[in-house]
Amino acid sequence: MTHATLPSTLRPSALLHAIVVCLLQPQSGHSGENLFFAELPIVASVSRLPQQQKDLPASVTVIDRAMIKASGAQDLSEVLRLVPGFQTFVRNTESPRVTYHGIPDSEQSSRIQVLIDGRSQFSPLFGGGVNWSLLPVALEDIERIEVTRGSNAASFGGNAFQAMVNVITEDTSLSQGTTLAARVGNRGESSQTLRQGGRLGEAGSYRLTYNRRSDSGLVNRTDWLDGYGSEMLAWRSDLAVDTYNSLQIDAGWMNSQLRQGRLASADNPPHDLKWTTSYLQGLWRRQVDGDAEFQLRYSLIEDRLDQRYDGYFGNYSFTHDPQGSRAQRQEIEALYHRNFAGRLRSVWGASHRRESIDSAFNFADQGTLGRDTSRVFTNLEWKPLATLTGNLGLAAEHDSYGGWMPSARLGINYHLGPRHTLRIGLARSERAGSLSDYRGQQNVFLDGLGSFIRTQGNAGLGNERFASGEIGYLGNWPALGLQLDVRAFSERIPNRWFTIERRYPECLGNGGTLLCYHQNLRALHTSQEVQEIDIRGIEYQSTWTPGPQTRLIFGQALVRISANYLPQTLNDPANAAYLSGEALSNTEQLSERSAPHIASSALLMHRLDNGIELSAFAQWVGRMKWTTNSSVAPYHRLDLRIGYPFRLGGSRAEIAYLGQNLNGRHGEYSAYGRDSDRIVTPTHWFSFALSL
Repeated sequence: MTHATLPSTLRPSALLHAIVVCLLQPQSGHSGENLFFAELPIVASVSRLPQQQKDLPASVTVIDRAMIKASGAQDLSEVLRLVPGFQTFVRNTESPRVTYHGIPDSEQSSRIQVLIDGRSQFSPLFGGGVNWSLLPVALEDIERIEVTRGSNAASFGGNAFQAMVNVITEDTSLSQGTTLAARVGNRGESSQTLRQGGRLGEAGSYRLTYNRRSDSGLVNRTDWLDGYGSEMLAWRSDLAVDTYNSLQIDAGWMNSQLRQGRLASADNPPHDLKWTTSYLQGLWRRQVDGDAEFQLRYSLIEDRLDQRYDGYFGNYSFTHDPQGSRAQRQEIEALYHRNFAGRLRSVWGASHRRESIDSAFNFADQGTLGRDTSRVFTNLEWKPLATLTGNLGLAAEHDSYGGWMPSARLGINYHLGPRHTLRIGLARSERAGSLSDYRGQQNVFLDGLGSFIRTQGNAGLGNERFASGEIGYLGNWPALGLQLDVRAFSERIPNRWFTIERRYPECLGNGGTLLCYHQNLRALHTSQEVQEIDIRGIEYQSTWTPGPQTRLIFGQALVRISANYLPQTLNDPANAAYLSGEALSNTEQLSERSAPHIASSALLMHRLDNGIELSAFAQWVGRMKWTTNSSVAPYHRLDLRIGYPFRLGGSRAEIAYLGQNLNGRHGEYSAYGRDSDRIVTPTHWFSFALSL
């Protein structure tokens, strides 16, 4: 698929001119730390073993602090625009979603695991997925993000079904002193951050971060209003107990509020959706000897939801009131690393997770529901030859609803030389549904008509399965400052889940949908195994560092998705009314167009000799869909950032300008020529930061 004509600011000639201007600047090597990794970084997110990238059994994108800052991203979801194959959109009346190779869910990302310092952000309150508007981490605290492009269930369980995002925050020993930061945008956006770091005795340190945001940056159009706000407080402490033992404690709280609904909608009027999360985590590390390490981690997360409003179905009024919905997730995990004599390394682990949810609205008349998930896993790295690295990962997971779920991954890396590696990988994984998929039941009461069931769980839902094969290449040319990571893949989901409306034939001639609900004839929404999905393509990412002050990162993904309905789904009379005509076509297109056929991104970073930092981020996205009833036309995006770090007395300070969407108006979530399209317009930010 080809892109539409580029605006002048995004044409290759303009970008090339910007690159050449930066490269012609003097490249003295004494104006601060380099903007790039001198060597390929060590990664521990894939096999749970610290490995060089050339030995990994999967493709990984590593995003460091400099890239996060230069990108101008305001949210963690926006940072992932830098990763080939990942898609997201600007927050509007919908919370951001993130997908890898498409296949979105209605609200949350349930096929991508997200970890913050080892703590999963999945929650039973959010459909067993990730709420990207409620991630309690400040971008300023992040040391690096390791993104596994491909299934990582063999190491982290079924939640890492398609991919994994591992956020690692900065060690508190490096976050000393006080930092004040504020930024303001031209459309009512603002953000304030206060960070304090200090010592805890002789062997410990801490960091306390407070962040507050307000964002109503989209232009209100026709029947919808934009509005978002959040507050966050995060604590981390690190303590070296003795030579062999260390302890890390994390705790925090966050709330966020998103404006939803439509002015012209009777059943979904404007209202506020409010979320709150709080967490506590402890991590103990013990160095057993020079070749072994033991880790024990415990985490506790609690989430709450409030979304009360009144509406109408036709002439009948109702109250939507999930107020008091509360979910909790506890997890304990043990991990043991061992380096054996010779060329063999291994890691073993086990974990147990307890989830519970109490929601009278989403789980009517069921009280508090719970589920237990246990897992054992191992990863082995074997180097029989200097030119060969083998990785084998195995996991067995048992869920109280989904039963046994095996996962496996095999990676064989052949080193053509010290700087070039070919990789062949195979992976298989399964994931269980959410508690909503199995036990959900929303009852809606219509004044004058009675109560009906709006959604209902499917106790017979089978585990969703995933299988993939890939060929990868990793190249590094230090003399040219060039690195290249290529992944060709074939992925398959033989039983993709989707929530559809099941209508029994009796409803069609019985007075309409409302009467069917009233007579309990089960015209309701439920999760079903609907389609067979095949995903094929190629993605690559290159990093060019022509000098110590310049870095250019370019990524591109070419993806094709085919979807075929399962015969048993089409032949079920209860599905026939929904999976026919326009609904059938829309659902098929949602799968096949859930990832653009081609998407590209480029990030250029340059530091002048006087310390001024320049960066430009460009993105090109082909036509795609996020929902069955909407689509997104091809769009292009250009962001520019100029930062000037300086000394203010004895303190470090920086002023910066950030321009987003400078190439003009476009849509990223719902934009196909309607008055109610979610349109993104140019935004200008000014920021100031002071480190005392």
